[in-house]
Order: sequence, then structure tokens, then C-alpha cells
Amino acid sequence: IVFILMAAVMAGVVLLNLTNIYILQKKRELVIMRINGFTVKEVRRYVLRETFLTTVLGIFFGLGLGSGIAYRLIRMIEQSFYQLDRRVQPLAWLIAIAMTLFFTTIVNLIALRPVRNLKLTDIG
Repeated sequence: IVFILMAAVMAGVVLLNLTNIYILQKKRELVIMRINGFTVKEVRRYVLRETFLTTVLGIFFGLGLGSGIAYRLIRMIEQSFYQLDRRVQPLAWLIAIAMTLFFTTIVNLIALRPVRNLKLTDIG
């Protein structure tokens, strides 16, 4: 349980850091969008669209690569007298997807706060 919690904290910190870096890099573009009449909601939707696409791609690649790597590791660990279940567990996939979406939602709620406070004079 401790390792799972530590992994969750690390995942949250990494996602928050990546989202903050993304917003800082796009700050000028987001301010220009606001100057051109986009509402805060539309600017947030713009940022969320890219974050959502990245999350979905990460889920698919993670499930595919993770399943392949897990299968190989299980095959390496097994002994003739000690066999493990190598079948794909759809429930585990659903839990992984739900946890990823949960962390992404929490991180976006925290990280998108600065979008609301963009000053239209911060273009330079």
C-alpha cells in the first residue's frame, strides 16, 4: 500500500509539473487568445483538449507496452514448480484507466487555475 501511495504521489507531481510547464510555454499564446476575445472557458477548453489527447494516447500506449513488459517479466520470474497467471486482467486495465483519468482531472483542476488569472498585459 505504501508503494502504491508513493507511486500515486509521484504520478500527481509529475503530471502537475508537466501541465504547469505546458501552460508557461503557451502563456503568450493563451494571452493572445484572451485578447482576441476568447473567454476563459474557451481558453481552458483549448488547453484541456491537448491534455486529454495526450492522456488518451498515454493510456493506450501504457496498456499495450505495460502488458507486454509484464508478460515478459512474469515469464522470466516463473520456475517450473512456480507458475503465475499470465492472462490479461480487464479489471486491472479498467482500474489503471480510472486512476489515470482521476489523476489527470485533479491535476487539471489545480494546474488550470492560472489560466483564469492571465493578465492581458503579460504578452511581452
